[in-house]
Amino acid sequence: MVMPRLRSANNYSPSKSLPNFCKRLATNLVLFRKIGEGRIEGLHYFKISYQLMKFIIVGLGNTAIDFGVLNLLIQIWHWQVLPANAVSFSLAVTNSYFLTKYWTFQDKSVNSWQQFSGFVAVNLLGLGISTLIIKYGLPASGDYWPSLAFDWRYNIVKVVSVFVIWVWNFLAYKFIIFGKRKSSII
Repeated sequence: MVMPRLRSANNYSPSKSLPNFCKRLATNLVLFRKIGEGRIEGLHYFKISYQLMKFIIVGLGNTAIDFGVLNLLIQIWHWQVLPANAVSFSLAVTNSYFLTKYWTFQDKSVNSWQQFSGFVAVNLLGLGISTLIIKYGLPASGDYWPSLAFDWRYNIVKVVSVFVIWVWNFLAYKFIIFGKRKSSII
C-alpha cells in the first residue's frame, strides 16, 4: 500500500503555493462563468446556480432600495407603514425588472411589454404576500424593543417578508416570465 505524501511544514513555501492557488482560482472562475453562460453543455445545474447568484446580488440591491425608501417615507416624511411599503416595493420591482431581464437571465427577447406585464403581475402577488405578512406580523411582534429611538418592528417583519418574496420571485421569474416555455397567460 502506497501512503500519500503529505506536505510537511518544512517544505511549504508560500511563494510557490500562492501563484498556484491564484492560477487555480482564476481557472475555476473562468470555467464557472462559461458554465453559467451556457457555453459548456450538460451542466445545467451550474447554470441555475450562476443565475441564482446573480439573482441574489440583484435582490440585495433591490432590498436596499426597498428598505431605504420604506424608512425614508416612514421616518422622514411620516407616512403610514402599508402605503410606504407599496411605494418602496414598487420602486424596487421596477429596478428589479431591468436587472433581472438583462443581467440575471440575459433575456434579449423583444416582447418586453408582455414580459413586463407578467413581471408586474407576479410582483403584485408578491406585494400582496408582503403586505399580509407586514399587516399580521406587526401586531404579532409586540413591543419587545421599547428602548429604541423609534419603532423598528416594521423592519424586522419586513425581513421575514423579503425572504418569502425572494423564493416566490425566483421561481416565478425562472419558470414563468423568463423561462424558455412561456406561459399562455403572458
